[in-house]
Amino acid sequence: ADFDVLTNLWNKDKFYKETRKLLDNNPEVNFVIMVSDIEHFKVINDQFGVETGDDLLKYIAKDISCCPIDENLTTVGYLEADHFVFCFPKNEKKFEQWYDRFMQYIENFALDFKIVFYFGLYVIDDLTVDVSKMCDRARMAVRSIKGDYLKHYTYYDSTEFKRLLEEQEIINQMNSALANKE
Repeated sequence: ADFDVLTNLWNKDKFYKETRKLLDNNPEVNFVIMVSDIEHFKVINDQFGVETGDDLLKYIAKDISCCPIDENLTTVGYLEADHFVFCFPKNEKKFEQWYDRFMQYIENFALDFKIVFYFGLYVIDDLTVDVSKMCDRARMAVRSIKGDYLKHYTYYDSTEFKRLLEEQEIINQMNSALANKE
């Protein structure tokens, strides 16, 4: 029940649980939560078949489970669809080495389609925040660069979060504003 059937990685709940333990047992370490997203994954499923999409997910899972960003202090899981999640100590050099190697690995997947990955990273600055919320912040970061073919990873920025909250507040007020002919 703790593992995803397709990828054999920890499922979302197990990832949250194990990452919470990792953070609690290593409060002196500065960690990062990272969420991945594959550009046009639905197109891969549509054009090449769900089996090919599943093969790609298994291919990715195989690599990220055997080649972690940090050998000792890393958790990895599968959230859903084309979203993988990681927690590892913040180390820009190690991350960039992993990223370069991973991108080379992805190029070796036999598919006549350019596979584009995006990664959103959230530097954990408050250990009391739920791991699920940390993942949401990493997802917010990844959404902010989707479609940008020059930038493939970015860090969470609280100003972007505030902008989204303001936008949602406007949306929430629209119905009453329209009803009042404002």
